[in-house]
Amino acid sequence: MIDNARQGWNNSQARQRRRGSLQKLRKMKRDSAFLAQMEANTLCTDATEELETLEASEEAILDLKCHLNASDAAARSRALRRLHRMLSARPASDTGPLGWVAKLGVVPLLADVLSQADPAALCVLGSLAASTHAHAVAVIPAVPALIAQLHGPDSRTVGHVLCTLANVSLEDAAAKATIVTHGAAHKALQLIEAAESLETRSGCAWALSCFCKAPLSSEALALSSSIAQAVTGLVAELALDTTASVARTVEGMLVEVLGALTTIVETDGRALTGAEGLAPRLLAAAATRPALTAACFRLFGTIIADGPPAVVAELGRGGLLDLAQTVLAAKPTDTVACEVCWTVSSLMLGPPDQVMAVLGHSLFEFIISWAPRASHAVQYEICYILLNLINNGRSSDALQMAVYDMAVIDTVAEILTQVVESDRLSLLAMKTLDKLLAHQPPTGDWAAMAEAAGVRDVLGRLTFSSNLRVYEQAIMLLDEYFPADSDLTSDGW
Repeated sequence: MIDNARQGWNNSQARQRRRGSLQKLRKMKRDSAFLAQMEANTLCTDATEELETLEASEEAILDLKCHLNASDAAARSRALRRLHRMLSARPASDTGPLGWVAKLGVVPLLADVLSQADPAALCVLGSLAASTHAHAVAVIPAVPALIAQLHGPDSRTVGHVLCTLANVSLEDAAAKATIVTHGAAHKALQLIEAAESLETRSGCAWALSCFCKAPLSSEALALSSSIAQAVTGLVAELALDTTASVARTVEGMLVEVLGALTTIVETDGRALTGAEGLAPRLLAAAATRPALTAACFRLFGTIIADGPPAVVAELGRGGLLDLAQTVLAAKPTDTVACEVCWTVSSLMLGPPDQVMAVLGHSLFEFIISWAPRASHAVQYEICYILLNLINNGRSSDALQMAVYDMAVIDTVAEILTQVVESDRLSLLAMKTLDKLLAHQPPTGDWAAMAEAAGVRDVLGRLTFSSNLRVYEQAIMLLDEYFPADSDLTSDGW
């Protein structure tokens, strides 16, 4: 049985465990925004336009601004199209055309024109929002006009509006709260399921993940059951006989929606109450779709830590431990391996029967034997598995089993031996060793086991580290656990 009792590490450490996935998501955001911007260009195409070269200058932007104020709708439209062509032809820069548009107060005029349903205004605003932080923030005055366009009849245009709002929401929390409060997340969820264009649905899935980033509003939290249903629908869609390109797009959508659901569960563990049946579908998807494995395990670990017991139990019955070992044995990328280890570390915070179930499964022994060969990023997560096992005061029998039967002390020693050059991992491995030795039973001599594994020599080398924290931690461990025959004094000589 799997339980979801949680204790131990704080949110900042949990965020560190997700750092790699957040960086990847940031790149996905920029790539998706760029693609959305390029697609939006088609809204501004006019076959009758002259193909003259447009000179980009602050004066030219000011001239176009004057035309945007004109009462002649045709003149305004021509000015907008010229402005969009000018912006599209040059890279984003705070001192280039986009910077001048932001600085010269053009955005309020664009908002006025957008309210008159001119798609060229959306193209320009989308270009700004998908650019730098300063440019995205400059779009905030146009947010009310963009929100008003969410109720338009053309799903493709609404999809572009949602991508523009999503870029703004990533750069300003207050703007995100306003955007979500006015139904943007709900609209994105609707179009994921109902839009005819797969590209529009994909953009809306990315927008939803942006709207559902922490801190979450009550409106976003209220969508939890609908988002879970959307996940179920996308998984079912993958089971259909589709082309490889369609399947890849749907997988990308599912990754984004799973990210939104993960954030919701982190914020409110009760959000998935009543979502029984979701876990088996996701376990099957993670087993057969490698592109989904990292996102699924990120959600699994969060459910185990924070989710409702009924859904957590479904993961246990559905073969989570078997799947985790299968994934790790296939030598996955560090991103996937770290998410699997994060899930296992969450399991280690449960009751004794849950922890013993993990230790009794071949998965744990596989992780311990694999740890010395893993990358530093994965070794970091493995240290958290051991730390959570150690700090789980309800599982002393499990800890002794890990020490005596699975040689975890040797594993920590091997990690320390390999990571002398990595201060971050060295500190965590020494912290793991300290906690481990501090929990030895009265009849045990785990320090002698550590010394036999070569820990004294490794700590001696670490006393020559240029990092003061590494030096102090190594000295402390030597003084505390290896004082009798040590050749080192407290000064490290």
